[in-house]
Order: sequence, then structure tokens, then C-alpha cells
Amino acid sequence: MKGQKSQDNPWKTLGWTSLIGLEVAVCITAGYFGGAFLGSRTGEPAWKIVGVLVGLAVGILSIVLLIKRYLEEANE
Repeated sequence: MKGQKSQDNPWKTLGWTSLIGLEVAVCITAGYFGGAFLGSRTGEPAWKIVGVLVGLAVGILSIVLLIKRYLEEANE
């Protein structure tokens, strides 16, 4: 099994997939609580929605960077 590539490992692929899901969940949750904090300071409940949307955008950007890193690692 010396010729096996790193992307052929199913456990590594499972780890990357789990990391993507966890990354999005953490970003959205952080956005929600950040929006809730701003909403409590300003009295506007709409900040929660803004926080979730910002968290989602950050999560998507993070996923793009993770996939880019995974593909660069697979090419080595």
C-alpha cells in the first residue's frame, strides 16, 4: 500500500467533510450570538438575522478556503 494517495483514505475524507459542517455551524452560531448582542445594545431584533447572514457568508468563505487547501494537499 505504499502507492496509496492521501485522498484515497476514507477516514481523511470523512474528517474533511465533518470539518466543513462544523465550520458552518460554528460561524452561523457565532453570527447569531453576535447579532443578539448587537440587538440587545441597540434594541433592534433584526440584528439577529443580520448576524446569521454574516455568519453564513463567513462560513461559505471558510468552506471555499478549506476546499482549496484540500485540493492543494491532494495535488502534492
